[in-house]
Amino acid sequence: MKEASMNWLVRPMQKSDAAAVVRLIGQCYGQTYIKEYYDPEYINRLNDEGFLVSIVAIAENGEVAGHTALARKPDSTLAEVAMSLVAPQYRGNGVFYHLVGYIHTIRETLRQRCVMGICIRSVVHHPYAQRVAGKHGFRDCGLLLANYQIVSFEGFPPAPAQRTTTLLAYLGIGEEKPSPVYPPNRHREMIDRLLDNIGLNAEKRIPDVPEEALTGTAPPLIHFHVSKNTGYADIYILSYGTGIVAKVEERLSALWSQRVEAVFLYLDMRDPLTYYLAPEFEKLGFFFAGILPQTITGTALILQYLRNVKLIYEAFHVASKTGRELLAYIEAMHQS
Repeated sequence: MKEASMNWLVRPMQKSDAAAVVRLIGQCYGQTYIKEYYDPEYINRLNDEGFLVSIVAIAENGEVAGHTALARKPDSTLAEVAMSLVAPQYRGNGVFYHLVGYIHTIRETLRQRCVMGICIRSVVHHPYAQRVAGKHGFRDCGLLLANYQIVSFEGFPPAPAQRTTTLLAYLGIGEEKPSPVYPPNRHREMIDRLLDNIGLNAEKRIPDVPEEALTGTAPPLIHFHVSKNTGYADIYILSYGTGIVAKVEERLSALWSQRVEAVFLYLDMRDPLTYYLAPEFEKLGFFFAGILPQTITGTALILQYLRNVKLIYEAFHVASKTGRELLAYIEAMHQS
């Protein structure tokens, strides 16, 4: 991984750059990327509305050599590094390194927009993006199995013939107030290690009242996100309510009819009910994936469910010690 082989001008994307970004998408993905992003006006509109913060790297000849963006849902305090693209002729020259590094330049701007943390997902069939993220302060906190369809890039080792798994890493950029969390006993040790790894100061507690005293009579409040392009779904539990486990089980059945192959369940660890209900979700077939602060559910415990997905764990390449420990832990959970 080269960091300074050429001189790059890294700056926020201008409207006139959008057409070049679309060309980069074509160079990197052909016609397999999300179709809306082949429209420069769509990319500009997402930036205007604050859903994307696009960053470009300009080569000495004035060409747009690379792009990355911070993607953010409305009213969210978490942004995600997304749409990372480097033109084939400029790969191996530190473009992605400098794009990710620019995030530190705009930290104050992000904080003014109420962004408190940033996450990044790096593929595990090669370690290059993981190492760049680690050099810029991102710390591993989750492993999302079969997160995407098979993804390969020109100039990188070929992806194995299986759905793409991503390593989740987190960078806090704002002051995060300590709050108690209620991790389930089964994963308490691993959750402690991941919280320490990302530098999140959270008091780990066990509920001092039984589950029955915490469960209200209101219906559950759940947010669903289904990515039909990539065959995965996210389920965010915003409020448990009565019948929550049955509700999630019902939703799983509906997702299989939509050809979803991987489901990720986000549980708020600040809620004492997570201590009691995480094991109930595991009885449905969910297993540990990791943690992530600043989600729409708060500091989340992530569980995952795979349907008819075969994985070759020996094909995974994880750069950090914590990441390798997490990989071994999740493999054991998946195969148990």
